[in-house]
Amino acid sequence: MTDSWPPTTLEALREALDQGILGETHQVELKRDIPTGSTANEELASDLASLAIDGGILVVGIAEHAESSRNELLAVPLRGLKERVDQVARSRVDPPLLVEIHEIETDEEGNGLLTIVVPASPLAPHMVGGRYRGRGDSTKHVLSDAEVMRLHAAREQHAGKITQALDAFVAEDPFPPDRRRLAHLYVLGVPTTAQRGLFQDRVNAENWSTWFHSNVLKGPAAVPFADGFSPDLHEATQVSRRADGWTLHTAWMRGDGVPSAADRESSALELTITEDGSLKLFCGRGSDFVRESGTQVCFETLVLGLAKRLVLACGIVADVMGYWGQWDFGIFLSPLTGVVSYRLHRGMRGTIPYSGSDYRETTSASHSELLNEVDSIVYRLCGRLNRALNKGVTPIPS
Repeated sequence: MTDSWPPTTLEALREALDQGILGETHQVELKRDIPTGSTANEELASDLASLAIDGGILVVGIAEHAESSRNELLAVPLRGLKERVDQVARSRVDPPLLVEIHEIETDEEGNGLLTIVVPASPLAPHMVGGRYRGRGDSTKHVLSDAEVMRLHAAREQHAGKITQALDAFVAEDPFPPDRRRLAHLYVLGVPTTAQRGLFQDRVNAENWSTWFHSNVLKGPAAVPFADGFSPDLHEATQVSRRADGWTLHTAWMRGDGVPSAADRESSALELTITEDGSLKLFCGRGSDFVRESGTQVCFETLVLGLAKRLVLACGIVADVMGYWGQWDFGIFLSPLTGVVSYRLHRGMRGTIPYSGSDYRETTSASHSELLNEVDSIVYRLCGRLNRALNKGVTPIPS
């Protein structure tokens, strides 16, 4: 990975190509241009789908010369090309792809290059024209049934890793089982292919308290929502070192991660960033008891809101690390037996107790989604819980 990824300037792209950087770290497809017509659109869709298995970059406006180590940078008309590529990725590829498209103008007449970043897709392999598309060392091809089965098996194995990481996070709960009254919320975000210690190497901050306050508490992850809840991120003003990184936490959690008092469970909130760039958010108030009725309710807005905080914080960390790869997310909420929707209970409408003992969900997201589709990630994480509690009527906070 390089600081110039993705290359969004002519100089950065030329340097990456001349030094072979792209070929070392990413799958690369170079094209002179993209002709018009249905056949060309299907060819483009096949390029995108084949790159989506492992992630890569498609550069439009470059002529490859087999006899020369230096590729020729051409100028192609950019007008409408970005929109066309996006439309092909969304309509010709099944399931649709989200790609990052960057225009690099080379003259004042609207000509230039197009770099298309295709993130590794959690839904790969993708189909074009009813057939799964893949890529060998240098060419794309239609995947055989055996190749498709191997990719699906690998995806299931990969999904198991985030589940294991989530289980390990849950096991770190600072409250012993005999001191828990409420449901606890755990939200996890892991950069799938980041190098070990990457975040520590990029930040290397001597004053982590200042870094957290400047980048997290004053960044997009802590912008107030219209529908407030407590505890929320702005209440976590203490910063402490932990075994695997640094933690932003409420004052009711000691620096070593131990609660200062057993009755402060409902005020406990922690956001940990590990040296590898993983983020872990813990909240002791996934549910609470209504004083008047004694009913235990789940705060859907809090769950949705803190999940969104975690995803937004992952975007901050990705930018700091210069990491443009895939992220894995997980959420766990427990215990939930007999818990009802706070929203419905407050409105004195009919409530149905949650029928499960806990809630768990995992998903993956591309860098493009992390920047542009935050609510989609939150919906995949929390949608099933929201539907089970109140038919999904609670909106994601904004």
